[in-house]
Amino acid sequence: MYEGASRKFLCWYIDMIEPIRRTRDGFVLWDLALDIVVAPNLSWKMKDEDQFTRLPEIGWITPERAAQMRHDVRNAIERIEKRQPPFNEDWPNWRADPSWPIPKMPDNWAEVPP
Repeated sequence: MYEGASRKFLCWYIDMIEPIRRTRDGFVLWDLALDIVVAPNLSWKMKDEDQFTRLPEIGWITPERAAQMRHDVRNAIERIEKRQPPFNEDWPNWRADPSWPIPKMPDNWAEVPP
């Protein structure tokens, strides 16, 4: 995440979601509430863990899926702590080349492929 016009790097934001699915009407995104915020110095904190804990309790995900998500979170944290990609790369200083043109969407962008 970057701050407005200054483009100062604020943090990496790891948003734990189900895989995005394309449908006839658009896209289905299912946020699983659990997020990790990683500061530029690579310190990290969990966000909304209390909400995630409730998901299996109310039947939105199975206990098995919750356990898999916790495993995925541990893997992400391990990558942060071991300074593995992208946390060992210079993404905080990356900027798009200002000469790059703004991409244009094709006329059929809204059509769902068969």
